[in-house]
Amino acid sequence: RRLAGNDSWRADRADASLGWSMIRNGDEQTGTPLLLDSQARLLRALGPRNPAVQQATRYLLEYYRLHHRDADAERVLAVLNSR
Repeated sequence: RRLAGNDSWRADRADASLGWSMIRNGDEQTGTPLLLDSQARLLRALGPRNPAVQQATRYLLEYYRLHHRDADAERVLAVLNSR
């Protein structure tokens, strides 16, 4: 963020990947909010069709499915489809 700036979508893309990596490595407490926040920021900044948004959304959907949070996964998909 220091190099790219606080409002950089590239920093948000990196945060989504970092959050997902942390979740996969057992640090869900730190990784989950990072993934959720970065996916939402990417979606607002770039729209649902952007590849960075789609990748972050895949991470988020996988997280929800792994935790049997199907309603949350459906909510994410509904937001994407409404845009």
